[in-house]
Amino acid sequence: MSFKSWFISNERESDVYYLEKQTMEMIRKISKMAQQASERQRYVKSRKTDFLHLANMVGEFDDIEKSNHLFSLLFGIEKTRHIKIKDLKESDSTQKSIWDFPPSSIVLKARKETERAAVKRQVVNKNNKERKELMEEYKKQKEKEENLEKELVNKKQFKINELEFVQPYQRTLLLNWIGKAMANKSPNDNTYFGKTENGYEFMIIKKTEDKVTLASSDGTLTMPDYEFVFEELK
Repeated sequence: MSFKSWFISNERESDVYYLEKQTMEMIRKISKMAQQASERQRYVKSRKTDFLHLANMVGEFDDIEKSNHLFSLLFGIEKTRHIKIKDLKESDSTQKSIWDFPPSSIVLKARKETERAAVKRQVVNKNNKERKELMEEYKKQKEKEENLEKELVNKKQFKINELEFVQPYQRTLLLNWIGKAMANKSPNDNTYFGKTENGYEFMIIKKTEDKVTLASSDGTLTMPDYEFVFEELK
């Protein structure tokens, strides 16, 4: 019965089937290994024959200009990479060189797919009067903001709850200063250090855990009980 199962399949494939399958797989692996070994050997082979063939092609011309032209076509592009063409080999023989096959042609496209019409630059005529008015308005706004900042800095030392009323811009300044100082806390106490955009160094001290209010024209803000101390501008 066991001898019969070698050749005849019943509920499973016969043993001959598995033996044949393993044999074919082994033959395929050995053939692949032999091909790889042959390719490695051919890869390291001297290219003397190829260069002699090129030399003969260049030497066939009587005109030096034609020889130079052919040489430039062969070796002119030194650092070109990743040129890919379709595989049009007529034979898979490992005994044939690349020179035994017909050349392949590729079409080099321009970097830009379509030519764009040149855009003519035009000078934008601006209203000098309007531009001047905008510049004056901007300068006045900056001067106003600087004065509001100096109003706070010139106090030298003040608590938030001592400020009866501030402008919205001053409130924004105070919040920005607090945000900058929070990243530079003293390791010993609730003291924070910062510097304004105009170079004024300051210190913020959290006096108590109470909440205080800061009144402005657009509302009232509840915030921690902070005290600001400014240093002289160096």
